Amino acid sequence: MTYGYRARTAWIDDLLDDAGGGYDLCDHHADGLGVPVGWTRTDRRSPAGPSFTAVAV
Repeated sequence: MTYGYRARTAWIDDLLDDAGGGYDLCDHHADGLGVPVGWTRTDRRSPAGPSFTAVAV
């Protein structure tokens, strides 16, 4: 998971060997990740996992 304060977005990506400044989340925790009101949660994991974009209200 990575996030951008300016964009008010959290991105969930596939696990990598090196998170490169992001945070690794297992599928269970990635699926349950909530974002602050006004933020967008974008799931960019490969098609094997869930793929959707949700906006917190």
